[in-house]
Order: sequence, then structure tokens, then C-alpha cells
Amino acid sequence: MKSYKPDLVIIDELSLNDQITINVLEKFPQIQYEILKQGKSIQGTASEQYGISSSKRILSLKRNQGKFIERCPGTKEHLCCNYYVANLAVNCHFECTYCFLQSYLNDHNITVYTNIDDFLQEVRGLEFGNGDRKLRIGTGELADSLALDELTGFTGTLVPYFEGQEKVILELKTKGNYIDGLLNTTPNENTVIAWSLNPQNLVETEEIKCSSLQQRLEAAEKCIKHGYSTAFHFDPIILHENWENNYTETIDMLFEIIPSEKVNWISLGVLRFNTAGKSMIQKRFPKTNIIYEEMIKCADGKYRYPQPIRTKIYGLLLERIRKYTENAYVYLCMESTAVWERVFGSNEEPINELNYF
Repeated sequence: MKSYKPDLVIIDELSLNDQITINVLEKFPQIQYEILKQGKSIQGTASEQYGISSSKRILSLKRNQGKFIERCPGTKEHLCCNYYVANLAVNCHFECTYCFLQSYLNDHNITVYTNIDDFLQEVRGLEFGNGDRKLRIGTGELADSLALDELTGFTGTLVPYFEGQEKVILELKTKGNYIDGLLNTTPNENTVIAWSLNPQNLVETEEIKCSSLQQRLEAAEKCIKHGYSTAFHFDPIILHENWENNYTETIDMLFEIIPSEKVNWISLGVLRFNTAGKSMIQKRFPKTNIIYEEMIKCADGKYRYPQPIRTKIYGLLLERIRKYTENAYVYLCMESTAVWERVFGSNEEPINELNYF
């Protein structure tokens, strides 16, 4: 997998002396860059001028003037795992056919926020309530957590900081194998490194520019040997020819490489998209077949496979996972109570565990 190298860097004047800006300019001393004066904005959007893929070759460095952390927006009538999203960057250079960002974002420059100290201050100001429950904060919602770490050096700041936090767990989620920063940093129990997984045939057709399945699992193995705990996300699960064997073989491969006791949690979530997302997939990736399976519009306005099919998918994967571990917490991402009950039984224990988790 190739490292990201932008064609142009646009630097907000306020970010000029921030460490992340310095890191980027030192990494690419010959790079073309422009300084954006205070009060000025980029004229038009890069995606309008160049198209989405080309606009990702433009890296924007600026300070986040708003909040970094927000609750996962979840989805109407579906259970949420009470995740907190930390937006340190927006967009990435991977080209997953199903990525919601391609229809969600107005502009498709890759943006990195350079005022990381303000993010850490925001973490310090979080209200945790009583009891021993911890908050889980993840940076992998609007951008891959590690795809730009070679440029930003985020992990060298974040991992040591979260070591001292009593009630916060940091999850860094990725489809890549950029782990040098992690291996050069001392791990701690409050930092979990997570990989999104799919069978290799889907990696090749639907997760373009991402690391292979083998590369991801080898990266996870290296992180474990260095002292990190891990988590894994089968999300989105995509129906395709021979999907049952492909997913069970992927789970087998996972636990052949990764010790089960080092897996903290595993999430399962099927492919889902809204109308705008479907149109963008058709436009950008006309050769993909992922949008042509039977799907229904759910209460949140997103299209998913019908409930009986989703239940079958989750049941198959859960059974295979439980062949290897009873301790890793397995949960469903953005799913209805009805599907939870079909998969885990009618008792409320799994849902109560989700709320606690």
C-alpha cells in the first residue's frame, strides 16, 4: 500500500507554526504549498473543479474552530453503542466504494486539524458521571485513524496522553498498516488499535487503496507483540457470491494470527447507505455490484438487507467468532432491537451489556 503524498498543501495562516504543519513540510520539503490568509477561504470546492479522487490530492491544514468530540450520531430507531467520535481529520486517500463520505462531504480535500492541544483540552473537560464506566473515543469516523499518521504524528501525542486517563479509552480504527508511529510509542491499557476487516476478494474490489487482509492482520499482530490490545470491525458486511465461506474463512484467519485474549471487542454491521450514497456509488464505481442486492429502506432512511437476511448474516458470523472466544464482546452496529433479539435471543442481557460497554 502506497503512502499518501499530496500534490498541493493549503495551510491556514493560523496553522503555520503548529507542529503538524511543520511535520508535513519536513516530510515533503519540495511540496507545493499555499498559505491562506485569515478570513480567506478556498474559492469553490476542489471536488467541483477536479472530481473527488483528484481533490483528495489536496491537503488542507487548519485549526478546528469548533468542537472536536461529539456523540456518535447513531441512527433513528436503531441501537447505538454510545461511542464518542473525535474528528482530528476529515477524509482519507483510500477509495472504498461504499464510503459514506463521498456523498456526505461538500468538499473532498483531505483536511487535518493542527490544534491537537485544543482536542486534548476538550478531553479533559468531558463529564463522566459516576461509577466505573469509561467513555470510548474513536478517531475513525470521518477519517481513517492511521492513514495519515506518517505525516501528522498524531499517535505520538495521543497514546501517551490517554495513558493517564482513568475514564477514557481511545480507539484508533484503520484499514491500513501504517503502524510505525504506534511501534515507536509505549502502549497502554487505555489505547486499543482496531482494524476493519473484509474478505480479501472484497478488499480487492471494494476497498481500493487499502491494505490487504493479510497486511492488516500482520500489523495487528505486530501491535499486540508491542503491547497493545486490539478490536475488529466487520463493517460493512457485504453480500456476494460464496459470502458464507469467505467470511468464515476470514474469521478463521483472524484467530489463527491474533490471540483471542487480545481481542477486546468485535462489531458487526451490514452494508447500508442512503439515496444520495447509492447515487454516488453508481456514479463513481459503475462496476461494483454491491448496490444491486435486495434492500429495504429502514426507519433511519438508509437501505439495508431485509431483517431475515441480516439475522442470518450476524448469526453465522457470531457462531464462528464464538468458536474462538467467549470473552470478546460482540455487538451490532446501527441495528434495530428486533434484530438484536433475533441474533442474541429475547433476553435483554446483550443490550444491557451494550449500554454498559
